[in-house]
Amino acid sequence: MAATKNDWRKEGQKEELRPIMKWVGTTLNTAGFACFFCGLCFGRLSLFWSVICFVIPSISLAFYLLYPHYFTLMGEKLFRKRVGNKTRISHIDMALIFPALTILIRSFMDFQFQNYSLLLCYSILGGLIIAGAIYFFSKEIRENPDLMFGTILISILVSGGIVMQTNHHLDLEPENAKLYSIIDLDYHNTGRRNIDRYFCTVMKDDGTEIRVPVGRKTYYDLELGDRVLVYSGTGALGIEYAYFAGMPD
Repeated sequence: MAATKNDWRKEGQKEELRPIMKWVGTTLNTAGFACFFCGLCFGRLSLFWSVICFVIPSISLAFYLLYPHYFTLMGEKLFRKRVGNKTRISHIDMALIFPALTILIRSFMDFQFQNYSLLLCYSILGGLIIAGAIYFFSKEIRENPDLMFGTILISILVSGGIVMQTNHHLDLEPENAKLYSIIDLDYHNTGRRNIDRYFCTVMKDDGTEIRVPVGRKTYYDLELGDRVLVYSGTGALGIEYAYFAGMPD
């Protein structure tokens, strides 16, 4: 019988490593989901959580590239369709997707960006570099070029999240948040209560208005005329942004 292009996986596996790699895959996917849950439930990402959201996909990608016989980026159904059920493999797509979504969603929930063009340029450039490296080192991607679209998309999401969090966490000025008075409170109704977006608008001393996202609970605690701390400035990567820094003591 002629060998299929994916036979190299099964032939390259070592029996003693299979349970270890399965445990690694399960652990990484679980960590990715836990990262997603904690990141969305506990407010703005600290530097620690931002690093975690970067480390989990990085470790997952390292295992995928170093041990290609044991890991795949394909979903379970697609892998069975193309390779079959005989090759035992660990799917680590969730370990890549969940942290990427966490850092991306959290960034848009916490920050208001004034320069999306620069943000988009950084994200696409970084994403293409990551995707290009994966294509170069991954035999699976080269044999299944249709996976490249998803690889590029996830790479851009990861890159975008890294750019937004780096722009904030390496900014040397966020401690200079200032007190402003709220002149408007509004929210964007998505039709789903859990993902509605809430905003407050403040007036700077020069008359400029700044609209920043706030949490749902905070939104209902605020009133027009309240004085709140808002940071507005240029981040470490030159991207202008603003965010709600809290209530004064």
